[in-house]
Amino acid sequence: MLRRLAHWPHVCFGTPVFSFCFPHCLMSHPGALPPSSLAAAASTTVREAVLGLLRAFGMRTVFGNPGSTEPPLFLDFPEDFRYVLGLQESVVVGMADGYAQAERNAAFVNLHSAAGVGHAMGNIFTAFRNRTPMVITAGQQARSIPPFDPFLS
Repeated sequence: MLRRLAHWPHVCFGTPVFSFCFPHCLMSHPGALPPSSLAAAASTTVREAVLGLLRAFGMRTVFGNPGSTEPPLFLDFPEDFRYVLGLQESVVVGMADGYAQAERNAAFVNLHSAAGVGHAMGNIFTAFRNRTPMVITAGQQARSIPPFDPFLS
């Protein structure tokens, strides 16, 4: 499974924390989809694309420590997915590391913003050294929100 995910040419990887840039990624890779699918790709949300990709790879468990950037993910959370809540980011990555090794499939982790990635960095490195297949995303609050409607004020 990791080999298929790591070599899938139509997912853009940004940093050590995987980031999906869909549908821009599909538009920038000629031949990624047949022309009839490009219109559908343009109207697909990032949430729909990520959930569809997770389903395709059999990754239906999400590990996370949610914060103010995750509500769009949780609205109408799919019934065929399971969310495993952790109280701190490093614990979340540790749980996902063990789960991925036991399941022999990649684990999906959603951390809360860059600070959450910083908190989890020790266990991310451990998972890397364990060669654990893991997809990690981190929420990022839009810059347009804080001046007018800060979420945490």
